[in-house]
Amino acid sequence: DILIPALAEAYSAKDPVEIHIKDYGISSASTELRDLIASYSSFPKVIWHERFLSKADLIRLYGEMDLLVSPFR
Repeated sequence: DILIPALAEAYSAKDPVEIHIKDYGISSASTELRDLIASYSSFPKVIWHERFLSKADLIRLYGEMDLLVSPFR
């Protein structure tokens, strides 16, 4: 509940930023996160990962990121 507002304050849709969200598992049916992001009119581009990635794809994805935030761990 603090990460999304912080991202919305730091970046906008005009910035060359992609927010990747891995959203699968027990909470994936919830729309709470999508609704929160949608409440910001100029949130950066979001790429949703709703299916498990292979180990190779996950390593590649993490390797391409400049920053990784894992608020649930």
